[in-house]
Amino acid sequence: MTVESLVSLYFDTADAELTRNLAAFARVRTCAKGSRVINAGDVQTQVNVLVSGGMRSFFIDQAGREVTDCLMLDPAIPVMPSARFDVASPTTIEALFDSVVLSLDLPRFMALLDSSLPLALYCIRMLQNAWGMHWEVQQVVAQLRADERYRWFCEKHPGLIDQIPNRYIASYLGMSPVTLSRIRSAERRG
Repeated sequence: MTVESLVSLYFDTADAELTRNLAAFARVRTCAKGSRVINAGDVQTQVNVLVSGGMRSFFIDQAGREVTDCLMLDPAIPVMPSARFDVASPTTIEALFDSVVLSLDLPRFMALLDSSLPLALYCIRMLQNAWGMHWEVQQVVAQLRADERYRWFCEKHPGLIDQIPNRYIASYLGMSPVTLSRIRSAERRG
């Protein structure tokens, strides 16, 4: 696919002029498994959208443990640590698998955002979707037992349980890796 076709697809626009304007400062970037898109403390310089693969966002808690707070797995999902572009990133984002992102220069994106109602509306929808996704995970972690959280994850992301390290999934689901391992063993035994 061309950069223009990816922009049109992932920014959900049929506006040819907007597509050309965005494509002018967009590039396709490959990210090897384990590579970082942004480190905690850095200020974003790119707007990134997932084309393929998967990413995770994590932070380090008071005890020095990595806590996975977000999984970005679906094409067209923004790969951003925060909706705030003007502050240091609160999390690190790294590739879970070999991945491809569509990257757009942030200053040029923001300038275009100021003058494009269709782009602004797209960004509002994107933020609403991201908020809904984070809220769903928060509700699951706060309201379900550990075994129910595990089953929710397996239903939400079929087959992914065997592709991502247990420690990432366990922290995402608010449990220890030992608890997750016990639940997985019990589920396999039936």
